[in-house]
Amino acid sequence: MNLFSDKAADAPGRAAKDAPAPGDATPGDARPGTGETAGSAPAGSAPAGTEAPASLPILDYAAYYEAAETPLPPPAPEPQPGAASTRRTRRAAGDAETGDADARPGGTAGAGAGAGGAEADAGAGRRPGPPPRIAAGTGWALLLALSAVAAALAAALLGTTQIFMSEMIHDVLHLIDGARRIAVGQVPHVDFHTPLGRLSFQPVTWAAELFGLNWDRAILAANGLVAAALLPLLVWAGRSRLGFWPGLGLGIFCLYLCFALTWRFDYEASTLAMSYNRWGWALALPLSVLMIVPPRMQSRRAADWVDAVLIGLGAAALVWLKITYAAGVALLWLAWAAAGGRRMVALRSVLVGIPAIVIPAIIVAGGPGAAIGMAEGYFGDLMDVRNSNIRASAGAPPLAILAAPVHAPLAIIWVVAGLLLLKAGLRRSALMWFAAMAGTTLIAWQNYGNNQVGLVGLAACLPVFAVVIGAVRPDVKLAGIPADTALRAMTVAVALVAAQQVLLLNRSIFVGYREADGLREHPFVALGAPDLAIKTSLSGVVAEQSIVPPRTAPENLAPDQRRRELFGTLGARTLGGREFPDCTVRRGIPQVQEALQEAIAARPALQGRTILVADIVNHMWMSVGAPPQEGVQIWQYSPHGDTIAEAELFAVPTCAIDTSNRNQAIDEALARGDRLTSVLSLPLWEVFETAPALPAPGN
Repeated sequence: MNLFSDKAADAPGRAAKDAPAPGDATPGDARPGTGETAGSAPAGSAPAGTEAPASLPILDYAAYYEAAETPLPPPAPEPQPGAASTRRTRRAAGDAETGDADARPGGTAGAGAGAGGAEADAGAGRRPGPPPRIAAGTGWALLLALSAVAAALAAALLGTTQIFMSEMIHDVLHLIDGARRIAVGQVPHVDFHTPLGRLSFQPVTWAAELFGLNWDRAILAANGLVAAALLPLLVWAGRSRLGFWPGLGLGIFCLYLCFALTWRFDYEASTLAMSYNRWGWALALPLSVLMIVPPRMQSRRAADWVDAVLIGLGAAALVWLKITYAAGVALLWLAWAAAGGRRMVALRSVLVGIPAIVIPAIIVAGGPGAAIGMAEGYFGDLMDVRNSNIRASAGAPPLAILAAPVHAPLAIIWVVAGLLLLKAGLRRSALMWFAAMAGTTLIAWQNYGNNQVGLVGLAACLPVFAVVIGAVRPDVKLAGIPADTALRAMTVAVALVAAQQVLLLNRSIFVGYREADGLREHPFVALGAPDLAIKTSLSGVVAEQSIVPPRTAPENLAPDQRRRELFGTLGARTLGGREFPDCTVRRGIPQVQEALQEAIAARPALQGRTILVADIVNHMWMSVGAPPQEGVQIWQYSPHGDTIAEAELFAVPTCAIDTSNRNQAIDEALARGDRLTSVLSLPLWEVFETAPALPAPGN
């Protein structure tokens, strides 16, 4: 039996089924990867009629499970002078059944180290067997260690008196907007629209309601809730596959992703924005490990069921969180299901995952029919993003992302590791390895394709390398370099990258302790986030003029059509007799918000009325005491439709966070002919009362 070949059977009896009929084998038929020829018995092989167990490459699922499922060979004959002892033969056979080789120094996995073992011993040395079973108590040790790390990070976050932000303020407003809408009973994709899943906001809502926290600290506590939910998955990855130290490394990395206050992992920044992206990475990475590395467990049945449950629930959580991550992990799952040698486990994961998606959908939507409507709304929201002409989707192609300076070294390492697996004959494992790379690239492209950052998933290959090193034969070389040497060098390189990322993530957690109180402002008290703070130096409204690239348009177009052809959604606009310049707010977003908030608070006639903001975020209702309007997009990707006319107030900023969104809303209002009456004119805002357009004469 050749366990280094991907032609190994996927189920018991497959080897016998595929065996050549008598007379088919010829002395020249080589067995791949062993140096044997059919019809010949290599030196040190088992007697005819039996099959000597070979050392197991721990990354080849089919070989791993074939060895575990193959019936024991017939009892070995009584030892003859010069032959291996019966005790040694029985021990080797038992090791093959459980998937373990003798780990003691000088031990072998069978007589002659398995089929072709004599040639391996005479050539490049004994083939490495799989590592010994993971030590008893590893799971409990990992649980205690990772729980301590999570508790320390949570205490560090919640121990600050104020939460410092240096950027992405509008994204934080968007996150709080979604969480507060869920708190008042609105359902995502039904009552409001967002391409994010409910779990992007729900942990924040739970934290606010369970612990009575303000919305800023609820975001911090939500990080802790997500980290606690991830602990069983992280512990299982270490207990069943990686061992203590690699498992601890992966666990700490994922916990930092949960708790960090940053949206990028390659530079210094501090913000509460986009915590859902970090949660997605923290969940996708250990799920990938479960599919790339087979379990090192004595009880295969128990490992199969735990894997199926965790992969199914994890995939369902990614669907509920953000479809981007579910799509990336799905690529790896397809390779795992098709070629991983564990088809029943893959099927069980589907049987677990589908109910984990459907049942909560029926509960939160209020019935099967409403759940179908919510699913259609989710799909429609995703299509709005894909087809958006306001905010372009990822522009950089995936290969350009991999070639970006921040990613290229890790991408090269990932490719070389896959080539080493191919050279070792582990084609199934190489397929899953490259599928994981493709999925990680897909996630990065959908999230950050325009600025080519965020390929943090490549750093997760570090704990896998720690296991891969023992899975290749010492005679395997790439460009003349021994496989284990190359893998150890790549492990050091990846460790340096991961360490840099962890340091930056750590800095974001503790930045609140290093900033002086005198350099802070707290502009979000009315929003329900009194501890959110920015530097005083970032205060004051600063806008910049948009740079419109030169374009051409036919002379015979109507003025409005010609303007759109020339400027797209950029350029100045006029509405209600007021001109809105072509400018974008780059600093002072809280001050722009406060100007409108204070003006409405001073005018009782405007209070308590639904308000739609002509910008990329629609958060103003939270600050002015208004109810949340239904049917709106909380992050604007597509036209507003009827929501402008349905809002009681339509607020247009002089300079917007996103000028193209403001201009799109103005163009829609003009095209619909809605009656807009100015009720509040400020230097930074114009607020209109809305009414539907008058019917045409005769209608």
